[in-house]
Amino acid sequence: GDGLNDRLSLFRVDYITTCNFYIYNRLGEVVYEGHSKDDQWDGTYQGKPCPWGTYGWVLNYTSTVDGETREGVLKGQVTIVK
Repeated sequence: GDGLNDRLSLFRVDYITTCNFYIYNRLGEVVYEGHSKDDQWDGTYQGKPCPWGTYGWVLNYTSTVDGETREGVLKGQVTIVK
């Protein structure tokens, strides 16, 4: 709520043409889906703030650089701290 790190978004996405972004809770349930490189997660699920903890994320993407198209998957974690 202080305006710093209140949303999770993609960065360095100049070459991404399509993407699907998923965030999972510790039980493996999808708490967020984004389908645009401009989508942002605000740390909520079904309109309520998610509890503090670590959440996994997966980004499936297609990118085009110099006329060459590639597909890829990136994975990581984000932690909510209150």
